[in-house]
Amino acid sequence: MLSITKDITIEKLEGLYYQLNSYQDEKIDITLPNKIETYEFSLLFSLVQFFATWVRKTNSGNLYLPITEDEISNYLNNNEFAYPLIVLSWEKSIFNNRGVDIKKNIKEPSKEYFKQMDFFNLKLYNVPIYCFDFDKSNRGVAKSLYIDKYTVFPEDGLGFNLFPAYQKVGSFNSSIFRQNITKDLDSITAIIHELFFNTHEHAKTDEIGNYLYPNIRAIHLKFHKKKIKNFKDIYENFKGLESYFESEFNLNPQNELYLLEISIVDSGPGLVKRYAGISDLNQLNTSQEVNYIKECLYRHNTSSDISVSDTKGIGLDRVLQTLDKKGFIRIKTGRVDIVRDVKTLNYEHHNNASDISLFDWKTNSDNNFSSYPESTGTLISIFYPLTFNS
Repeated sequence: MLSITKDITIEKLEGLYYQLNSYQDEKIDITLPNKIETYEFSLLFSLVQFFATWVRKTNSGNLYLPITEDEISNYLNNNEFAYPLIVLSWEKSIFNNRGVDIKKNIKEPSKEYFKQMDFFNLKLYNVPIYCFDFDKSNRGVAKSLYIDKYTVFPEDGLGFNLFPAYQKVGSFNSSIFRQNITKDLDSITAIIHELFFNTHEHAKTDEIGNYLYPNIRAIHLKFHKKKIKNFKDIYENFKGLESYFESEFNLNPQNELYLLEISIVDSGPGLVKRYAGISDLNQLNTSQEVNYIKECLYRHNTSSDISVSDTKGIGLDRVLQTLDKKGFIRIKTGRVDIVRDVKTLNYEHHNNASDISLFDWKTNSDNNFSSYPESTGTLISIFYPLTFNS
């Protein structure tokens, strides 16, 4: 059995990937904790991506929750990791800490959770928005993102729909929200629209066009508020973030840096499989995988079968442009985990995709990329600094 512990980190999650791969025919059960102590940058959706990888394993087993039957609602409402992981595991048996199958007891609390999520009424300041394409009812589609089950809102409509979500994230200090974040909302909405529209187009089916079951596509908005030194201490093992926190930021009056995390995750085939049209990543080496991601970031490329036009395939390039001189982006897909500090190394449109600079998440090398156990889908996490008035 694999255990998600309350002190889980991205580094510890990496170790669980290796454990996951070490099982051969033996069934792999997973147990969840009572809580997770801290949510570092990208951690929540890294956990979702890990669960999506586990679920797709032919020998994935059952899910165990550390609760009794009458604690389900509190468990969902007090732990932002619980709902997406439980729904992804819905085809599994779900046991409590006494070995009792409690799936039937979870149905109504989970419906209520989705309803509250859809209206941005969850207990925490952070805002998750989940879409589950395998849900046969419209309950699996977030009303803030979709006009109907098949049509994503255009960018201006999405900005209007998400304004309550931005208010929710900023409700820890509404005056800060009104005075500062509002000038960044158009850019934030542009990033979310580009990334989510990509998942809508490319993450519901596998690399050969078969619909995926189960399947999740989701957005997470979260504020991180700390002094620069504290950020440096937390992420000291991730060299890709060193230069980012060494650069100049516009801080609040308490010398704190406010960063908005925008994370998008899906359980599709992943950028490389989708773009390359292959089902086995063992056909590629790590550098080739990174090169395919560069192709995805290149302005006029697309994995669509239709003709390339000026408006197709530019989503990820536009995200880099929007983050120029401000943001940081992490992309975990397939067997690679790469980053780009667009604040320190500014955006530049290249004539060749191979000239795009990407860096390893752990080592910050741009030519020696670590190879990780394969993960399902694509995780993109962004740090976007809040603009403060002088």
